[in-house]
Amino acid sequence: MLRKIIRLGKETYVVSLPSAWMKQHRLKKGDELEVEETGPKLLISPKSEAKQGKAVADVSGIRPIIKRLLGALYKSGYDEFEVRFESREELSSIKEVMGEFVGFELIEEGKSHAIIKNVSHIIPDEFDSMQRKMMFVISTMAEECLDAAAAKDWKKLQLLAGMDADVNRYADFCRRILNTVGHRVVKRVPPSYYIVEQLERIGDSYREICAYCGNSRIGIGTDVAAAFGKVNSFFRQFQKAYARFDVKGIAEFARTHYELVKDSENLLQQADRKELPVLVWLKIAELDIFDMNGALMAEKL
Repeated sequence: MLRKIIRLGKETYVVSLPSAWMKQHRLKKGDELEVEETGPKLLISPKSEAKQGKAVADVSGIRPIIKRLLGALYKSGYDEFEVRFESREELSSIKEVMGEFVGFELIEEGKSHAIIKNVSHIIPDEFDSMQRKMMFVISTMAEECLDAAAAKDWKKLQLLAGMDADVNRYADFCRRILNTVGHRVVKRVPPSYYIVEQLERIGDSYREICAYCGNSRIGIGTDVAAAFGKVNSFFRQFQKAYARFDVKGIAEFARTHYELVKDSENLLQQADRKELPVLVWLKIAELDIFDMNGALMAEKL
């Protein structure tokens, strides 16, 4: 869009801001903006310390999606939620999900409402650290899940499934940063957001394997263990490509994917029936890992 420069006085020049952008960031007259010079360009953004607004959510009668609704508000960038509810079970769900919101606390609790508020400021530089922590947790869960399943350590498998909660917490925090100050931490927000979403899904797949094997007391044979190890190695290959990006590395990443596709097709036809769910979740994880290649290139190139 084009905007004309307006002169006010001898040394003051102003440019109008798009009303849609003002509404999107909940800005009003008197709010401060950050203006950053980047060569011939000026980058205008909401002040990072500015409050992102308050949301009111009625979760009465929608218990199956309470966590998802509040999670969406957190990721969107709201700094305060007033949550209305009808039952103690709904309040229990509210408190449970609140524990996943980094920097938020329950500051008020009534008979039919609760107020959750952000008590800390987002530090944009934490995005990279949080994303790397998320990858580390996924990699650790994957490796230990393979060892525990091969050793038939049911208790450890059940405990490992709980590591996905850490993955979810890091993912939500990263998405909150991208939705509020993303332009300050990454070159292109949409592909970065997609990578975070995919990482959370990969964590979900490993959680399902841990829970299935641990709760059903099902171990894995030699062939499935080998396939498991290859998918884990494939995820480490993505981590390396993310940390030290180059096109040749992505080409090798793609070649590995097509080899794994062939291997999984053969194994799915031959595997024991009890092992099939493990193979299905491994295949889903592998596809989710590979699907990050386009977003990775869009982010890094």
